Amino acid sequence: DLGYQYADYLMNEYKSDMNCAKRIETWRTRRTNPYDRDKIVNIYPQCANCTPRQRKQIVEYAKKYNVIVSFDFNYRKKLWTIEEARPYYKQVIPYVNVLFANHFDIGEILQVKLEETPYDLTSLKVALSRKLINSSNIEYVFGTERIVHTATDNSLSSYCICKDGSYKHEGPIRFNIYDRIGGGDA
Repeated sequence: DLGYQYADYLMNEYKSDMNCAKRIETWRTRRTNPYDRDKIVNIYPQCANCTPRQRKQIVEYAKKYNVIVSFDFNYRKKLWTIEEARPYYKQVIPYVNVLFANHFDIGEILQVKLEETPYDLTSLKVALSRKLINSSNIEYVFGTERIVHTATDNSLSSYCICKDGSYKHEGPIRFNIYDRIGGGDA
């Protein structure tokens, strides 16, 4: 994915701050539409060859040069604890425009709290996302919902909560799994 490829390339090829800034400046001027893929940098916490300081540099330079920052929580408890992950996630969120997260990520990792807890899951994810959007630069929160009927029979739906307050939902699409290795949400 672009997050791995570009962040790795950026930090390996352009070690100094000046060269990093020049590379983002060159990269951001390729397209006129701000949401063209070439003008978006995706950052992942597990970026290979990137230190936390370098990841922060990437998002700082991206913001400085008006590059859209996309961030995928992709939290994995086998890789680190919530307590270990939380400072990094909170450090990156102020720079994010497009967020891929679920209600657990927003409520538990970012510690966004609601005055009243909604009774259903849809209302909860919408309320948490809207509260985060209203207190940040985030314009969109995307997520998926998986229903596991059996080990090889699943359903998947997607949703988007937008800065304008709208909520969009697609699916669910039911599918069979023939090989579980490396499938993720694909």
